[in-house]
Amino acid sequence: MLSPRRRVAVLAALVLLVASFAGTAAADPRFGGSIVVPEGQTVGDVEAVGGSVVVRGTVDGDLSGVAGSVVVYGTVTGNVELAAGSVTLADTGTVEGDVQVAAGSLVVDGTVLGSVTAGAGDIVLGPDARIAGDLRYDPDAALSGNRGAVEGSIVADDAIVGDVSVVPEVPGVVFDVWGLVVGLVVGAVLLYGAPRFSDRVTDRAVGEPLASGGVGLFLVVVAPVVALLLVVTIVGIPLALVGAVLFGLFAWLGSLYGRLAVGAWLADALGQEGRAATLLLGFGAVFVVGLVPVLGGLVELLVALLGIGALAVVANGWRQRDASEGEGPTPAIRPV
Repeated sequence: MLSPRRRVAVLAALVLLVASFAGTAAADPRFGGSIVVPEGQTVGDVEAVGGSVVVRGTVDGDLSGVAGSVVVYGTVTGNVELAAGSVTLADTGTVEGDVQVAAGSLVVDGTVLGSVTAGAGDIVLGPDARIAGDLRYDPDAALSGNRGAVEGSIVADDAIVGDVSVVPEVPGVVFDVWGLVVGLVVGAVLLYGAPRFSDRVTDRAVGEPLASGGVGLFLVVVAPVVALLLVVTIVGIPLALVGAVLFGLFAWLGSLYGRLAVGAWLADALGQEGRAATLLLGFGAVFVVGLVPVLGGLVELLVALLGIGALAVVANGWRQRDASEGEGPTPAIRPV
């Protein structure tokens, strides 16, 4: 039988493991110094900094990077974007979107269904090249090879360098993980810094979820209406701005309390004790479910409304529990 401390440690490890796996599966982009997409394999967006990327299979999305080299023998369904490096499209390669190279060299001997924009030093069009759109390039670059491969216009543009901006996008999961970390830190401060108040809020949310969620929905609907009414008057504009900021902060804290309420419920269902279990279970569960398209967003909204309503009721003293009469559930969060 595991001790309470060991069980909390196991729970923490499981939450982090599942969150990491789910985040990787949702993000799909690949990072690293050397990336190879084998023939017959299909991956999502590929983003790399430095090193090399070789595509023999299919990239179902965009391929972007900074520095290094890119060689495409297979298919890229989106755009190919590279800064400070070299791009080679072999005679068997196909890019269904556009190709942008900010600096370096570009060799096209395959098919580009979009346009090509190159601030490259050397641009070579091979005998099997085909560019369905236009070719815009830096006049200082050396263009050679099969110019007839360009079905659109060939334009030497002095402003090409400023137009080519290739920066790999940061996957959304990075922000999700960052939000999880910040939420865990603030949630810990709420739990351990104001334990009694946190207990009352989570008790309210777990004990009366429909009422708490209803109050949260009411506030979320009414707050924007009040702000709009204040904006109508010039005097009320500053009040509306301040109120919007304060309500945004209040709603965010409410969403954190909603996660703590979920954690309290899960901890009770699993027989776990302690605030650490509540914190990890609540934030971990909502994070993992939140990665599921559509369902995740709906669950996060419901959890936020639950926490906002419970926080509002407790903070304003709208309804006090009478412990002596035995009203309400057993405290959801047990002492450490």
